[in-house]
Amino acid sequence: MRPGAFVEARTPDISYENVFRVPESAVYDSERVYVVDNGRLVEVSISVLTLDRFDALISGDIAEDSRLVVTHSRNSSRFKRFRSVNSPNNSSSEELVGLTPRGGS
Repeated sequence: MRPGAFVEARTPDISYENVFRVPESAVYDSERVYVVDNGRLVEVSISVLTLDRFDALISGDIAEDSRLVVTHSRNSSRFKRFRSVNSPNNSSSEELVGLTPRGGS
């Protein structure tokens, strides 16, 4: 093939079921995330299925309406209580996002 030539290429795509797209910063050591449950930080084991430029597709035992910590902190496992960024008296620097499952991507 000569330089500058145009070609048509087809590549198979992968479809993912029952996964969440989350910011890569929410994933710790490629194996866990932190969710807020009743004002407390809870570690959840996950599997990272794939990464793109900024996000990760993950699967794990996470409820649809969970609040996920997305800012990466070395001290997350030490937190006992947690306030959402939407709370009027928020003193935490951690940021949360709500989760919605992705049926296919």
